[in-house]
Amino acid sequence: MNTPRLIEMLGPAAWAEGLVAGSPKFAEGLASAADVIHSDGALQARDKALCTAVIGAVKRLPEVTSKYLTIAMDRGMTPDEVHGAAMVVLISRGIPGYQALTEALAAISDVGVSPGPPFGAEVSMDALLDYYRGLYGEVPANVALGAQHAPGAVKAYYLMRQAALEESSLENRLADVMLCAVNAAEFRDDFVEIHARFALKGGATAGQLTEAVACAIPFAGVAAWLAGANGLIAALENP
Repeated sequence: MNTPRLIEMLGPAAWAEGLVAGSPKFAEGLASAADVIHSDGALQARDKALCTAVIGAVKRLPEVTSKYLTIAMDRGMTPDEVHGAAMVVLISRGIPGYQALTEALAAISDVGVSPGPPFGAEVSMDALLDYYRGLYGEVPANVALGAQHAPGAVKAYYLMRQAALEESSLENRLADVMLCAVNAAEFRDDFVEIHARFALKGGATAGQLTEAVACAIPFAGVAAWLAGANGLIAALENP
């Protein structure tokens, strides 16, 4: 029976013990969902643990963040990679997620994050718009709106996106795979689709993306799976 593994993987907690006692069958199902995270598959368990830690940070589940960040680092994830993931969380969901992940990192490891290079270059709006054309084939309507009325927001996204998704210690492919997991947990199939396309271009496989989305099930329910699967299917059908 897998029910003892439920306590091991997602507990110990009163809710888990109550679920095992009250419905062994349901507990078996939840343990099977969690087993996807804990086992190597198309995506390494280390990387799925990071995806799950980030889901915990975004969903304000500090025990989940701490537990799975510890697993990821025990399996070789470095502090610099974790900080790269935290920057990805910040650009996607704001300061609280970044704070949750970096505070968990500080509690787990006394190894500091490597300092980044100084930055002081000016970027023209034409260069910013060319960057977005290169990414999307055209300037998205939301970027065009920002360029007209709030150019600072367009510059902010450009700088943060480059630093977090293109230049950090976290592999670009894994950053986009991780964002598929996060956006599935937030029921955003549209963002899953966007980041799945980038991940596929970076070398991710359909299996890796599917496993990443499945990481959201224990913490956001089957609705997360539906949203994530819909986004993945759209990206796979139209890369």
